[in-house]
Order: sequence, then structure tokens, then C-alpha cells
Amino acid sequence: DTLRIMSEEVRNGEVLNADDQRLYQRGVGELNWLAQTTHPELAPAVSILGSYNSNPPNYGLKAIKGAMRFCVGTLNKKLCATTGGGNVELGIYSDADLAGLHGITGESRSRGGRLVELKGMPVSWGSSWVGIALSSAEAEAVAASETVKLGLMAKYIAEELHIPIAGTLKIHVDATAAIAFAGKAKGTDESEKRY
Repeated sequence: DTLRIMSEEVRNGEVLNADDQRLYQRGVGELNWLAQTTHPELAPAVSILGSYNSNPPNYGLKAIKGAMRFCVGTLNKKLCATTGGGNVELGIYSDADLAGLHGITGESRSRGGRLVELKGMPVSWGSSWVGIALSSAEAEAVAASETVKLGLMAKYIAEELHIPIAGTLKIHVDATAAIAFAGKAKGTDESEKRY
């Protein structure tokens, strides 16, 4: 409901004055810091709120306060890794939508999300636009390619820190067409890609 209200206000020119616009942008910045450091579940909301930074609607400050209240409700949560030694496997996950906000905001771009876990603890994540896709398979494939980059970066960092990563990277993608596309791109018909 919040996004629908915000989109309607922007279309109707109901936007914040200059002082409140700076307050909105500061709130997005503070939420972004939390989303990048300790709150992976905030990443999609912050990304969407940030897309209104240049022209925030009147309802934007309420949306910022709602996100802050969510954070207050998570004070007892923390990022934790499982214990145990030896080689560890990175959990790498990718997902995307096909213009998932179109029915709410009229946005044609698709969104992608990615998550890398080490011993069950999120260590890297993100949510962003993946562009205008012609199919859900295309949106998923583009999101998966971004996820591969994030997974490789996490593997390289782990190696620099002398954290032994087991075997090859497995990217978990829930779209059969994107998995097939990845198989064709690598010259194989494997149903599960390893990098």
C-alpha cells in the first residue's frame, strides 16, 4: 500500500519541500547503511525508497519511519555463523522478478536480489534493478550473472583471509529457463551450474 500511495503522489506532484526532501534523503542514507552492514532484509525496501530520492513524495517520510520501526523491532536479532572448522561452502542465492512492481507503481524494470552466506550467515547481499527484461528467464539470467560476480568476490575475499572454501561455487537459482541459459552459455546442458 505504501508504494502505491507514494507512486500516486509523485504522479500528482505531491512531493516534499526542499527541507523535508533532505530529511527523506538522510533517512534513506541511514537505512542504506543498515541494509549494507547488518540488515540484509532491508535491501529491497531501501533500494525502492532510494529510487524516489530525486523527487520524494509526501508519504515518503512515513515510509522512512516505518522502515526505522522495523529496525527497532529487530534489535534482538543478529547475524550468526554456525560453528565448526574445516572447509566451508558458500551458500549463494539469486532471484528476480519480471516487472514485479508494475501493477503497483507502473515500473517496467525488473528487480534482482542476491545473497551470499558463509556458514549460514549472510556476508554479502544486494537488491537492485536488473533492467527492462522481455521475459522472466531474461530477468533471472541477468540477476544470476550479478550473483555470480558477488559469489566470486566473496570466495576471493575468503581465500585472502585464509578461510578454506570447499569445491566450486554453486549458485542457487529457481528459474529453470535461466539455469538452461547458463548451461548453454558454458557449452553444457547441466541442470546445475558450478563456477
